[in-house]
Amino acid sequence: MNIDITALYACLDDFCKLYKSLQKNHLLPSVKSRNREGYLNLSEILLIEILFHFSPYKDSKHYYLYGIMTEHRDKSELF
Repeated sequence: MNIDITALYACLDDFCKLYKSLQKNHLLPSVKSRNREGYLNLSEILLIEILFHFSPYKDSKHYYLYGIMTEHRDKSELF
């Protein structure tokens, strides 16, 4: 099964932008909320999780180490 990763990421990114705006406008503010951003944004995390379910890997650790870091890595940054 071939998956167009770019199109999937674009759809997920649009969804996450809509979700964050609705979440910010409709939820009550929390006093103990941390606003620190992580290394990956929500759309990147969702993309990795969706691709994991289509992969032959059995656990997330091996998929991230060998699938994401080797197979889906941008080859242009190596040179």
